[in-house]
Amino acid sequence: MISEFSSKVGIPVEEILGRSRERMAVDARHLYWRLLRDKKNFTVTVIARLNERTHATVVHGLKKADDLLETGDAYTVKMWDKIKDIL
Repeated sequence: MISEFSSKVGIPVEEILGRSRERMAVDARHLYWRLLRDKKNFTVTVIARLNERTHATVVHGLKKADDLLETGDAYTVKMWDKIKDIL
């Protein structure tokens, strides 16, 4: 799933799973976590373990992704539209 996600958003897997703080990588990472939560029904704890993050980090990232989508952030919405149908 991460490979398909990476190719659709145009960001290398290493950056999505890594520690980069560049906006594109961070937004992609948060949307990937949202996809895992929404499509795979993974818990926040499972997402945190898979991505070597703390529970709090994942909760914050999911909230940030939800907020950006809710406010209509153009970049985030465009990225979400590309990947929301990945199973």
